[in-house]
Order: sequence, then structure tokens, then C-alpha cells
Amino acid sequence: MNNSTRALFSVILFVAVLGSLAAQGNPAPTDRVFKRSLDLDLLASWSYKQTLGLDTSIAKFSYVPMLTYSFLLDENNALGIVLLKFDHFPFADNPVYSFAYGFQFKHYWNRKWADLGAFVPWLSYGILLNQALVTNTVGRAIGHNTRMAMGTDIILAPAHRLTPQLAWDSVDFPSLDSGTSNSLSSLSLGLGYRFLF
Repeated sequence: MNNSTRALFSVILFVAVLGSLAAQGNPAPTDRVFKRSLDLDLLASWSYKQTLGLDTSIAKFSYVPMLTYSFLLDENNALGIVLLKFDHFPFADNPVYSFAYGFQFKHYWNRKWADLGAFVPWLSYGILLNQALVTNTVGRAIGHNTRMAMGTDIILAPAHRLTPQLAWDSVDFPSLDSGTSNSLSSLSLGLGYRFLF
């Protein structure tokens, strides 16, 4: 088992254990008002458009752990600070690493942030700063990451939720004196854990 596979397995195990522990909690309504959350997401991603040397179908797959701190704006909207979004393409001949951080706005569609119903669907839009490194290539590419996602909170207990989601990312790495910019566009499917406090 190589290092990247071991890291992916560890993150999946961490999310599963948190979900299992949270599921043992009492899902009964609470008078507590939640105004912040910490989200840990793990996604599998496929880059359908890119110029970073991912020249085979398997090379275009990556795993994406993401950590976000969010706070409530009103009953239906939250602003998240993406502390880290990390893409790793382990199957490429020259593995690619991408780091991003920024802001993500989330709108809870038809349900409120603190609603204790079984499902709380949401839509999100994010703007992040992205850096990409390619193994055996000098330097790094820095670009703008537009991120859109949709998903739902599945209530396990008042403060604990699972968050299945589908996301789209488009990154543009501009360069001077060139008519062509580097790009990285991808679709992701994943599961997350959200802790409200």
C-alpha cells in the first residue's frame, strides 16, 4: 500500500468513525442555536479538461480532502472559509498536487440551517486561490478556482450531519506572453461530515 492510498484510507476511516459516533447521538430536537460549523469532505474527482500532463483516463482521477469553517449569515445562508482543498492525482506519470483556499457561500434550499428534518438540501458557490505543482516540473502554477456544488445535510443528531455532494471546479492558470492558459476543470462526487457548534 503506497503513501497516497494509505492517506486516502485514513481519511475515509476518519469520516466513517465520526459518522458512526454521531449516529449514536440523540436526534431529538434541541433548543440550542447553532451558528458555526466545521466540515470535513472527501471527494473523488475526474478532470475532464486539463493542460497539466494528465494524458490518460486513469491519470485524470484524483482524491480531494477539503476542510471548511462556516458561520451563519441568516436562517438560510452561510459563509464558509475553505481552509484547505487538496487535489492529488496519484496515477499520473508525473503526479499533480493542487492546493486551494478561499471562500464558499452556501444557501440552504427550502430548509433552514438549524432545521432538524432528515434532509436539508443546499447549493454553494465558491471562489478560491489555487496552486498546482507537477512532479519533475520546476515552479508552480497559480490560478483562480471557481467552485459550484449541490448536496444535502443528512441529520444524524442535532450537531452532527453527513453531507453527500456533487461539485464542479474550474481553474484557470493564466500566463504572460501566451494566448493559451493552463486549465483544470473537474467533476467531483463525495461525502462529508459536518459538526455544528
